[in-house]
Amino acid sequence: MLKNLFEYCCRKRLLFWGITLTALLFSTQSLFAQADPGFTPTQRARAKADSIAEHETFTVVETAAYFPGGSAKMREFLKENVNYPYLSYSLGEQDRVFIEFIVTAKGKITEIKILKGKYPSLNNEALRVISLMPDWMPATQDCRPVPQKNIIPISFKLPKGK
Repeated sequence: MLKNLFEYCCRKRLLFWGITLTALLFSTQSLFAQADPGFTPTQRARAKADSIAEHETFTVVETAAYFPGGSAKMREFLKENVNYPYLSYSLGEQDRVFIEFIVTAKGKITEIKILKGKYPSLNNEALRVISLMPDWMPATQDCRPVPQKNIIPISFKLPKGK
């Protein structure tokens, strides 16, 4: 009798789980069919990631955007192209200007703005130099190029004795 009761309970459980899993399978298939007929869940996830990447600017990414040639080349570029404004030089103004900009998914520099800087002439020079920069290597997220927000400090220091 105990054996028959055990078999009866096992059959009931199997029947319950079989019906539950079948219902779950049909309900998820119908949900996917309503969402995008003909697309697999992986394709839908990729499409969603693509639409997010088009409209979102990242600050943290798998691979950050970088100046062609690396940071050493960027310092060299800044050293060659930054001209100390005459007015600031003659007034003895020194500052570290923080510039924020976005490197697009194509490597272009856009939306350049000053985050911190005291003197307008030094701020304008920093903006000018950043706008002269060549295209960067874009940031990547999930092996796709994405826009990334960057911040660079540019220091304006007078030589000692001035």
